[in-house]
Amino acid sequence: MKRLLTTQNLLLPIILIVSVIITILFIPTVAISHNLTILLRQASYLGIIAMGLAFIILTGGIDLSIGAMTALSAGIGGYLYSHYELPVILVIFLSVLSVAFLGILNGVIISKLRIKPILATLGSLIVFSNVYLLINRQDSNFTLSYFMSNLYWGYAGGIPIPFVICLILLLLASFLLNFTYFGRYLYAIGDNPDALVMMGVNVKRYEILAYSLGGIFAGFAGILMLARTPHPSVSGLNISVLFDALIALRIGGISFNGAKGRILNAVLGSFLLILLSNFLTYIKIEIHMQSILKGIFFLVMVTFENGWKSRAATDTLAED
Repeated sequence: MKRLLTTQNLLLPIILIVSVIITILFIPTVAISHNLTILLRQASYLGIIAMGLAFIILTGGIDLSIGAMTALSAGIGGYLYSHYELPVILVIFLSVLSVAFLGILNGVIISKLRIKPILATLGSLIVFSNVYLLINRQDSNFTLSYFMSNLYWGYAGGIPIPFVICLILLLLASFLLNFTYFGRYLYAIGDNPDALVMMGVNVKRYEILAYSLGGIFAGFAGILMLARTPHPSVSGLNISVLFDALIALRIGGISFNGAKGRILNAVLGSFLLILLSNFLTYIKIEIHMQSILKGIFFLVMVTFENGWKSRAATDTLAED
């Protein structure tokens, strides 16, 4: 409990609350219920992707195909729904299961074949993107059912359904990382995998599970994307979704070197990033300039983290 109440863990929620207040003061329309629900939907969608990516990054890995898997989940769901008229629940299950399998495939290639994650998932990004394009090309226009559309546009007790789904997945992720051996091993893999191997832990199995969870969360995000628009464009997803998720994780203090970070902060970072993006849009900063600013911020944060790590290693060697 003490660990959860440290100043560092309270800092991000405080920043988020202050940012919301400042945004409302500068942009009064944000306080309108309709606009708040739009922000919640956008942030929940990104938060789900960021949580899936966090499992992988905590092990010291990376998955560049997360955006392509998200789009592919939407593409598979749309194809099954339009061509076979399957029940919505079955469409959701098969879509998420398919992308979970792709996550497992990434994990196997990386852990069993010992291919670097950035190279393996770069290849996956190309394959998954083009599979999506093949599936989507054969689809005619179709109208989603009320139930399916409601997954993104609907409410549960006055709360946007994407936000409810994000909270459920957050509770599941928090339980796995904080109260199971699986979570402890993920953090340990990111810190010192060799020590786990010496303890007899099957590190490869947990790496594969981390990538499978990344696929599952991307699958759920893809279903929300399908509910928002039946024919999402994959062109921007491959980079923009991955990029936004990485920035959200860094805002949330999750280390790209692995082993450090809280899953809650992945969601809070997503909400803060969406809030910032909407603020920049309101003050008429064009989308390309926003991407440039995000890129600069990302480079600064990564440089700062790597510099801090190098200094820490130097200090350790000096002490020895």
